[in-house]
Amino acid sequence: MLVLYFQIQSLKRQIEAMEKVVPKPAAASSAPESVQSPDLDALETQQKSIQANLEVVTQKLAAARLGETLERDQQSEKLEVIDQPTQPQEPISPNRPKIASIAAVLALMLGGGIALVAELLDRAIRRSSDLYSVVDSELVISIPYIYTQSELRHRKNKLWLGLTIVVVLLVVGAAVAYWFLPPLDLIIAKARVGLFR
Repeated sequence: MLVLYFQIQSLKRQIEAMEKVVPKPAAASSAPESVQSPDLDALETQQKSIQANLEVVTQKLAAARLGETLERDQQSEKLEVIDQPTQPQEPISPNRPKIASIAAVLALMLGGGIALVAELLDRAIRRSSDLYSVVDSELVISIPYIYTQSELRHRKNKLWLGLTIVVVLLVVGAAVAYWFLPPLDLIIAKARVGLFR
């Protein structure tokens, strides 16, 4: 960059020297163009070339200054691509199955802990041993449950209804299998072929 600066200074000095040698524009305009000396034309072309060189060197100086400020600010770094980027096939994060399993385990542990604490803090009487701790065991007797005739009929009707539903479901399942599924020997043959490949 320092070399460019000195080149610019040198070119500016040459331009100033040429301007001193070239006559004033008023004197040049008073003389006809044909009378101008060939030295003047040579000097003008030399001035134009020096002016063009000055512009090129000025641009180089500006680029060098920009590069120097970038290096000073450490904004320009040399980057090199080692591996070409590839599009990922599955996301790195969040790992949804892991999060769901952790949440399920924590929910079960929290639910079990709450149930255990609720059971320990509950002082209700549920078993005969709980009752014997409050009242004398001689005062406690069990009364058998006596079923009425309507309750017995109702239980018998429920049993028959359940058996009827099971039989109907079995018959419907067998009919569906008979009409919609292929024959059993064909299913077994396909299964054997699939197993012994």
